[in-house]
Formats: sequence, structure tokens, C-alpha cells
Amino acid sequence: MIATVIIEGHYFVTGDCTNNVAEYFGLCEGLSKLISSGHTVGKLHIKGDSELVINHMKGIHQVRKPKHLVNRKKSSYKFIHISRDRNARADVLAREAMEMQTDWDEDYY
Repeated sequence: MIATVIIEGHYFVTGDCTNNVAEYFGLCEGLSKLISSGHTVGKLHIKGDSELVINHMKGIHQVRKPKHLVNRKKSSYKFIHISRDRNARADVLAREAMEMQTDWDEDYY
């Protein structure tokens, strides 16, 4: 039996940055936390509402600083773009990050 686990979280980015930079930092931090947690990952579906970040991760758009790109070859990643109007949960997580101003908080389902 294959188990499906949903992990969601938020990451508070300090300082001035664009939404896309904040989305990318959140993605990198989430992947870092997943790797350090010791979870065994077969297939990983990563969903986000930043089309630019998702397309960077898919390799569709060129990245200016490739050293900052998450290594996509270590596991089976699938990056999925979700339109902002269909991603209300992301808005809730973003508000929580702003209110709590914590580095990382996550929930497992």
C-alpha cells in the first residue's frame, strides 16, 4: 500500500524581496526541511502559485544563478502550477507567516 502524506508549511522571509524570491525561499526551505526530516520520498509533487518559480524548477525558464536552483535530479519531483484563484490555502499560509514571523512551521496530513 502506498501512503500519501501532505506536508504544508510557511516560511517567513525577512527583509525586502519580491514575491517570487519569497516563493523560491519558501520552496527551498520546505525541501531542506523534508530532506533533514528523514522522510523517505518516492515521488514528490510540489504545488505552487508562482508560475515563474514553477517554470524555473521545471527548467522552462532560465535561471540567472543556477547554483541557487534546487537539485531536481536527487528525487522524483513533479512541479505543478496552481492558479492563484484556486490556491486559497496558500493565502492562509502566507498570512500565518506574516503574523507569526517564524522561520518555519509545518503541518502533516
